[in-house]
Amino acid sequence: MQDDLIPLNALYGQGCYRRRILLQRNGRTVVAELEDDYHGFRLALEHDEQCLTHITAQSLRIPTTACLEAPALLHALVGHPLTPDRMQFRKDTAPRLHCTHLHDLLWLAMAHAGRCEDTRLYDIEVPDVREGMTRVNVQLNGREILAWETDLDALLGPAQQVGKPLRNGFSHWAAQDYCGDRLEAAYVLQIAVMVARARQLDVEAMRAGRNQPVKALLGACHAFQANVIDRALPVLGTVRDFSERPQDLLLFE
Repeated sequence: MQDDLIPLNALYGQGCYRRRILLQRNGRTVVAELEDDYHGFRLALEHDEQCLTHITAQSLRIPTTACLEAPALLHALVGHPLTPDRMQFRKDTAPRLHCTHLHDLLWLAMAHAGRCEDTRLYDIEVPDVREGMTRVNVQLNGREILAWETDLDALLGPAQQVGKPLRNGFSHWAAQDYCGDRLEAAYVLQIAVMVARARQLDVEAMRAGRNQPVKALLGACHAFQANVIDRALPVLGTVRDFSERPQDLLLFE
């Protein structure tokens, strides 16, 4: 499919992208689950209070066949020190050589391993852009912890953050503006905003009409590395719309 023939989502502007992340701690084990419109993952880590000692993961709903290879790649991270520092973890571990969603889910699970709380639930909502703007938000355990006004590229509000980018440079300014739970929530929300941009497209039709790799995504993640992309075939029938049914998230149906 040629770039100028990418099919658009005729219903864009009437719904929203949703993502839910559940973290559950039990002793020295943390189980993490993530589901959104395009992905479903489950991950479990074990640790000795200092380092990762075991990692298992499942790719439950994925966009390409090569995504099935990603869980095994996490085994190379056994032995890595437990850290809540996302920027340092990313510097240490080359996230783009992994499924970036699983890589971030592993970081969230590591951060949760160091907490006293057993369960943490994130609910993220990115309504479709209308008249150039939308209000996106993330709830932590049922209470809104962070919200932005945005055009999906940069912040349009709150006033003191207008113009701050949601792509290049995000991690650096976020680490200056936020700390603790709000910094973690900012990372979670930013990732969701980036994924939510796909709602502008008819993703199922795009995959069905694709007969060659998406070269624009080269290097973005494991599935789109140069030595992998030719076997990253699109998986059809895996797009969901949770606009009106957030209760179905993490059912992995």
